[in-house]
Amino acid sequence: MVLRKIPILFLVVCTAFVFYRCSNNSSKQVTLKVIHWGGYMENDWRTLVVEPFEREHPDIKIDLTIVPYKLYTQRLLAAAVSGAPVGDVLMVDDWFAVELLKRNFALDLEPYIKKSVLDMSLFYADLIKEWREYGSGDLCGLPYSAGVSVLYYNENLFDDAHLSYPDTSWMYDDMIRTAKTLTRKDENGAANVWGLLIDNGGYTGFDTFVRANGGHILNDNVEAGLSDSTTINAVQKWVNIVRLDGSAPQPSGIAELYNPMFSNSKVAMMLEGDHFAKHFMGGNLRWDLTMPPKGSAMRCSERFNDGFIIPKNCEHPDEAWEFMKWVETFPPQTGVAKIMEKSIPAYKPLANSPAWYASVGEQRGKLLSEILDKYSFSYISPGWYEWRDNILIPEMDQAFLGTKTVAQAMDDAEMKVNEVLARSAK
Repeated sequence: MVLRKIPILFLVVCTAFVFYRCSNNSSKQVTLKVIHWGGYMENDWRTLVVEPFEREHPDIKIDLTIVPYKLYTQRLLAAAVSGAPVGDVLMVDDWFAVELLKRNFALDLEPYIKKSVLDMSLFYADLIKEWREYGSGDLCGLPYSAGVSVLYYNENLFDDAHLSYPDTSWMYDDMIRTAKTLTRKDENGAANVWGLLIDNGGYTGFDTFVRANGGHILNDNVEAGLSDSTTINAVQKWVNIVRLDGSAPQPSGIAELYNPMFSNSKVAMMLEGDHFAKHFMGGNLRWDLTMPPKGSAMRCSERFNDGFIIPKNCEHPDEAWEFMKWVETFPPQTGVAKIMEKSIPAYKPLANSPAWYASVGEQRGKLLSEILDKYSFSYISPGWYEWRDNILIPEMDQAFLGTKTVAQAMDDAEMKVNEVLARSAK
């Protein structure tokens, strides 16, 4: 909940597209074009990945290219339509992988996996299953890192209120009740510190809360379940946190990547993706995280992930696979979290490594791995970004504003979401 980036048009005009040549031809050395969007990670990639890989593989040179996310997705979609060369190893996130793989854009990795004897049981099984389902059933990409929803809390605000910190025994009723207690108001009755920060359907907190309390944004048949009574009841409870309890600020903004209110101690708790911790880890904020509370139906946590693909028109697929496999399984000595968009390594030996524990804290690392392994789910589907940003979020905004009842908003959203799902699955 990759964090979820700026929406893009999926009908891309096939124009002359020149991105980067797939590889340089050389009789002595192969150059691989490795492309991703994480500009803030560029230095770590060069020092922790590119340089050590080149030392171990002197016959392969890595040309690392960082492209802004919106431009990156637009150009890759154009390449998927036109067949233009784009690069050798590409980083893609889960929703975008669906859009590329259903266009038959990426190389089948099964022969390379068998040849290299890569033990796939060492990856989180749900992630591998998910990447198979993104395409035709072949494994045309490998998940690299994953994230899950967690409950963050501000230790200072809990201490000031003489309240015990959240833990794995919490139910959602505990979270809602505590949020009311922690909300502070000024002399005019306006809140200046809220107990909880929630989203309007654009991030992972909403999905996690609704599913844990018996609702389904999508059902097992990948159809919208928004008009189900259990879903409506769960969504109503979520909206009531703002409209009735007044213990969370009004959520707003489709493309808002991170709301700094938690970092600024303006909210005591936040139900959100674990990757948001990079915004305040290492700062002065006293904070921690725990599992999402248990709902009336279950305990769950929405997951999201990034991975790598090799385009079918790559000129040096053997070398591209060697690089992909190396990055997936090699632990940089200073902490693998520095080179990942999401927090948890998809490769279990890295997820259980001292290097990763050192970067996130051993207790947190073990907790995140447990959530991913036991409680995670995903709603990623064809057309995910379209129905999420253009339909569900606007309808949720109307429910929060009171211009529609929750039942009306969910009924209206369900019909439109199912239209997108049916069209996108073709």
